[in-house]
Amino acid sequence: MAGARVERVAGGRARVTFDWPAEAGEVAATVEQDGGSTVRRVTRSTYVREGLYVDVAPSAFSLTLSAAPRTPDAVVVPPPGGGTRVPPEITVRYRIVPGPRRALRRGPSLLRVTLSCPGEVPPDLPEFVLVARTGKGRTEKGRAPTRPRTPTDGTALLRLDGGRLRPGSPVELPLPSGLRPPYALRGFLLGEGAADVRLDEPSPTDLVVR
Repeated sequence: MAGARVERVAGGRARVTFDWPAEAGEVAATVEQDGGSTVRRVTRSTYVREGLYVDVAPSAFSLTLSAAPRTPDAVVVPPPGGGTRVPPEITVRYRIVPGPRRALRRGPSLLRVTLSCPGEVPPDLPEFVLVARTGKGRTEKGRAPTRPRTPTDGTALLRLDGGRLRPGSPVELPLPSGLRPPYALRGFLLGEGAADVRLDEPSPTDLVVR
């Protein structure tokens, strides 16, 4: 179907967009995943008002759009070879955790990065970079510094090559101690494969170092 596009969104769903076919009263979206298939029908008025969303698991799936028969009990047969293949959902999750306690003091905080990937890990995972932005002496008392907006909006504290990440094996790196607080942290994914990987971020309040 012309203009078809499928992208994963939050909540275990995928958003489907396309150019509505002329003369079609309904469109059926057939999802094939993990050996099964489901069909989601949508009318033109509902599609214009609410869009089209389908429930999906993290594994890879294919979605095929077809003009649906007008009778509700008819069987939808997707056209052959017209499906959109969506790869597995790959997630890079990062958190800032307290450092290990040493005698009466606690060591530096740690950056913990975890990879979640159903199936085989792709060879071109993006690089992860942790950026810090300081208050620069102008932060009001009780107000957190503004977090970085882009990978270049601050100081790059840590870099982690995507090739070091493996599912179920978090990578932990100590935060450098040379930057004077307060400052706000934020992680970014860099590289050609960054758009295909979801970045799971902590709450902004957990990324402020005072």
